[in-house]
Amino acid sequence: MKKFLSYSFFLFLDKGLSFLLPILLLYITSPAVYAKLEAALAMSILLIPLLDLGTNYYVGFIYKRDGEACFRHFNRLLLSISLFSIAVAIPLFFLSDFFFIIVLAILRTVHINLYQYGQTKGRLTEKLVSPILANITASTCAVVLTIVSVYFDVWDNYILLSYFIFPPLLFIFLNSRAVELPSLLKLRKTNYRPVLTFIKRSLTFAAPAILNTLLVTGFANLTKIYVLQNFGESDMVRYSFVFRLAMIIQIFHAIISGYTAKFFLISNNGHKIIRLYVLYAFVLFVIAFFIIATVYFANSLVSYELLYVDSLFIIAFAYTLFWCYSGFFDFLYIRINKTKLMLINSGVFFVSAICFYFVYGVMTPLDAAIGLFISSIAMFISNILLCFLNRHHLSN
Repeated sequence: MKKFLSYSFFLFLDKGLSFLLPILLLYITSPAVYAKLEAALAMSILLIPLLDLGTNYYVGFIYKRDGEACFRHFNRLLLSISLFSIAVAIPLFFLSDFFFIIVLAILRTVHINLYQYGQTKGRLTEKLVSPILANITASTCAVVLTIVSVYFDVWDNYILLSYFIFPPLLFIFLNSRAVELPSLLKLRKTNYRPVLTFIKRSLTFAAPAILNTLLVTGFANLTKIYVLQNFGESDMVRYSFVFRLAMIIQIFHAIISGYTAKFFLISNNGHKIIRLYVLYAFVLFVIAFFIIATVYFANSLVSYELLYVDSLFIIAFAYTLFWCYSGFFDFLYIRINKTKLMLINSGVFFVSAICFYFVYGVMTPLDAAIGLFISSIAMFISNILLCFLNRHHLSN
């Protein structure tokens, strides 16, 4: 329990910073800067699985076979991908505002991929807190740089750059320390055929999970850009703000799923798996209800134009809740080496959303959120059915 509470405290602090810092930027700058920030974050959701090359999924599977020896290959591969991504991003900075958002998204992608890899290693080696502390440090330094940039009244794009630039550089430095110096110096002389074979296997294993992320999380974040393009900056700020508040549910989802990941990957106790999942679902529902009730009653005490409960607020929280319920099943698909099942669920989500938007249309930002909510319910039902059909594999 002491270990769980320590992990929960630091992860909650980390996720809390990720949740609050964009809102802080909204307060100290302008809605225009916040809109660009949310657009960059939404774009990074699409790039994260693509530039990851499946490593953060594949490492869990390889660890079960090779143990900690597998990290040597992943350390070098992630470092190489990160450096190449930064090199590609640099010339894009000088092209246009759109490409500037792409640059921010690439920086965010490098940061998140290295951080997620550190978390995966931490879960497997039971060193849970170290990567979280590194990310807390990165977030703290990022906000300090941002405040300094605002204080000196620099150009808006440089304010955003100061927010995004430090975390990936810190994680590149930390990851480079995990790569042996002689090995790092010989990168140019490396025989890349085994590396390419390794990447191919990683992509083959993780392809369904990558497509799942693109079709579900990526598509959901694209609705923010759609709202910005079709309904304007003010509607996009409100839409993004509400979904950012719903991230509080995801924070608790990350704490519970992160701590129990190893158990769900290796345990053969089917009854205990079900009991823990039901408990997790109930806890998440209570948290969501408590947040909505708090905002509803606090609205009469605190007057803020973005903070109020309406239909969009309820739908965003309901969508996030069912998204978390569905995301928890990914551990089970990885443990039975059937990641292709993720693709069935993401296909159900994507097709449901597209059908809703074509049949009903998107007349308001609320319609975009309703489409996501309906799709998340369909995906949750799909997960339940697939687990029932594969119950014999799960018990092995």
